Parts: sequence; C-alpha cells; structure tokens
Amino acid sequence: MAKGQLRDAVNEQRKVKPMAHSVVRRKDMVVDSEDEDVEVVVKKKGKPAALEGFKKGWDKPLHGTKPRSLPTTGTPAISRPTTTAISLFTATDGFEDEQPATVIAARASKATALSQKGGTAKQMGITLKKVAISDTVKASAVPQKKHYSSKDLPLADIESGTKRWQDEVMLIVLSWASTLHDPFGINGDPALEQVVQGAWEEVFEDEESGPFTNVVVHVAGASIRTWRSQIGRKALKVLQQHFKMPEFRKKNSRASFVENQLRQCRYIYEDPEHMTGAYRAPLLLKVYAHHQSQVQGATDIKYGRPIGALAFAATALERALKLWKGGIEVEKNERPNFVRRPWAKRVEWHVDQLKDIGDRRWAKIEDGAAKFLTEDKGGLTDGGDSDDDGIGSDVEVVFSDSEAEDSDV
Repeated sequence: MAKGQLRDAVNEQRKVKPMAHSVVRRKDMVVDSEDEDVEVVVKKKGKPAALEGFKKGWDKPLHGTKPRSLPTTGTPAISRPTTTAISLFTATDGFEDEQPATVIAARASKATALSQKGGTAKQMGITLKKVAISDTVKASAVPQKKHYSSKDLPLADIESGTKRWQDEVMLIVLSWASTLHDPFGINGDPALEQVVQGAWEEVFEDEESGPFTNVVVHVAGASIRTWRSQIGRKALKVLQQHFKMPEFRKKNSRASFVENQLRQCRYIYEDPEHMTGAYRAPLLLKVYAHHQSQVQGATDIKYGRPIGALAFAATALERALKLWKGGIEVEKNERPNFVRRPWAKRVEWHVDQLKDIGDRRWAKIEDGAAKFLTEDKGGLTDGGDSDDDGIGSDVEVVFSDSEAEDSDV
C-alpha cells in the first residue's frame, strides 16, 4: 500500500465516534403469588437499548428458561405461599451450580408454617394462664400520683385517723426531721421511710388501718414540704407585722432597718447593736416558734436538738429581710420559690454556728421561743429569693462572755 493510501485509511478510521456505554438495568423483581404456579411481575420496564460491541442474544438466560407472564385478571398477592407450594421455576432461580432439590430444601428449612400460631410456648407444651395480682403486691407497688394528701392514707376511719396522723404521727416525724442539718434534703434521707413506718405502727397499732405502704411515706413527704413552706411564710408575716409599727411608716425607716439587720447577721441577736444574745432575736424566735407549735408534746422520742429547724428559721428570716430591701416588699408573683439553691448554703452556715453551743444557751433559745407559741400560725403564700449576695458568709457569730454556760443571764 502506498504511503499516501495508508494515511488516508488512518484518517477515515479517526472519523469513527467513540462508543458510549449504556446503562445496565436490573432484572424485574419477582414476588410470590397466591397461585402456586404463577409468579407476579411487579413492574416490567421498557427494553433497554442494545449495547454496541456485544454479540446478539448475550442477555438471554443460560438455561433458556423464560419467566411466565402474569394473567390480565390475576388475584393480587395476599399472603405468602405455604412451604410446600414452591414452583420449579422458583426453586431453580438460584445459583447456576445448585440443583432444584437443593434450593427447595434450603428454602423449606427457613420457612415458617402458617399453622404455627402458638409460638414457642405451644411448642414447649407450656400453657399460659392469667393470674390476679394480690392486694399485697398492689399495695407495695410504686405509686403513680404526683401529689398526695392525708386523704390517700389507708385509714379505717378517715376523720379521726387524719387527726391522729397530723397530731401524733407527723409530730414524731417532724421531731426527727428538725434535727437534720439539711432541711432541704429531708425527703431524700434514707432513714425517712423507717421513721415514718415506726411512727405509723406506734400510733395505729391497735386500729384496723391498712398496711404500711409507700403511699404513707409520700404523704409524710408532702407534710414535710408543707412544714418548710410554712416556716418561710411565717417569716414573711412576722416581718410584715413588724413594719406596721408607727416608727416604720416611712419607706426610708424600713429600708434602714433591713440594712442594719442584714449587716453582720444582726437579725439573729437579741441586742443587735451590741451583738449579744445570739439566736434569741424576737423576730427569729417568732419564726422558730412555728416549728415548736408543730412538735409540742413530743416527749416520748428524743432525736436530739432541732438544730436544722432553727437554722432554717434563721435563713427564712434573712430571706424575708432581703425581700424588703429598699423598704418595699417584693410582689408575690415576682418571688422565686424558697428552695435549695441558693438557700441551702445559708442554712448550712447557721448549722455550723449552732451545733456546738451548750445546753444552757440552747435552753434559753427554747424558752424564748415558747413565749410566742400562742401567736397566729398563718402566713403569706410561699415565695423565695434567688439573689445570693453572700450576706453573712464571712461573719462569726459572737457569744458574749455574759452568756457563759454557767450564767443565768
């Protein structure tokens, strides 16, 4: 071939466009039909374009088997066929090297017979029977209510039983609770249930009341929360009544009193100017007297000094004074609740001052509070103050020499 002819032939070949790849489509999905001999073709797509460069008929099945077409009036599949209704086509539609009998055996081993509806219990010969829950189990179950009252107690006589609950059972429980150094944590104390149960059995041992359950503990917990709230309300009322005196008619005089009381925790002293008579301030004793009225007559069980109750009363008074900063009381709807944060730290501080005082000094505190037991126990709705300015956190309570343990002053 001449040199020029070879070049012309090469140029002609270069004019041929490169062959584009066609998309290989998946085979039509086949599902079981209710008819044992018919397979349903879900969707049959159009015939794809022939690929260039492949031999004609390359995409036909190797065994030459073609799927059967679906009759035009066939019934839609409702349930899976039984394990015995496996057609030859279904069985042979596996790997090329598998025999039809092998495929049938493999699929039959994994199929679930439609008649098997009893579950594993039926296979094992177990018979399930419904059993009624006993009253004891129901009584010990965790209660579902969020709020409890004395009406939920298992009392034989609601009217008389409720009074004994409040006057006798809660008297014992509060006598114990008031000695704890963390009044905000009483409801979570591990010993609460034991104390409540002991008081319940002691008071109602001769009556036909219901068994002791968690409901009784929950009702006692609700009463403890009420006890804390009442001390907070009492402090608010005591200060409100104090400012009704003629010398506090002006806002500036009230503001000056509050400022002076909060300075160095003078609100705890009987004589705030000379800082003597620690924890015997009249306003404080009036607040603490509310607790005394709740446990008055509790002589059978002695849990110790009610240090937690007095520390809580002192904290409640401090909080009430802060609500009167500026000489005007904060509106009720603007007061946060009297809760652990930030007030637990202030209670803890007062506990540290009280836990080591002597018997004579403690007796003076108790005697001073007893003078206010006849006062009104009502109060304002509970509130709180989230303003933790650390008043008194670095103050040391002064117990003067005139208050020595051997002194009767």
